[in-house]
Amino acid sequence: MEPDKGEITVLLKKWRDGEPSAFDDLVPLVYPHLRRIAAAYVHRERNPDVVQATILVHELYLRLLNQKKADWDDRRHFYVFCARIMRMILIDNARQNQVKLRGGSNNRVPLSDDLLWIKIDDS
Repeated sequence: MEPDKGEITVLLKKWRDGEPSAFDDLVPLVYPHLRRIAAAYVHRERNPDVVQATILVHELYLRLLNQKKADWDDRRHFYVFCARIMRMILIDNARQNQVKLRGGSNNRVPLSDDLLWIKIDDS
């Protein structure tokens, strides 16, 4: 059953106004639509096996919980914002994978004081 679009907008405004239960009431209503957005993003990924749509929505949920100021005009604005956050999550994930491929997980060795005798010529 599709949620009432006006109900979503009302809950978004209550969340924006600081009502703590509004976010909890909102999540079950928007989850199916967010899951479809996430599935579309994952489907377009070069390697769709890296992340699942459910995991992407759950990561989004955690980021929404940490929102200091939720200022949504309406449900469309909220969905666009969520889609952008999902895209940023996928980009961050891809960057982390690239770091791993390039040896970024290797332990870094700090320069020691023994190397201080090397003088760089300023000329």
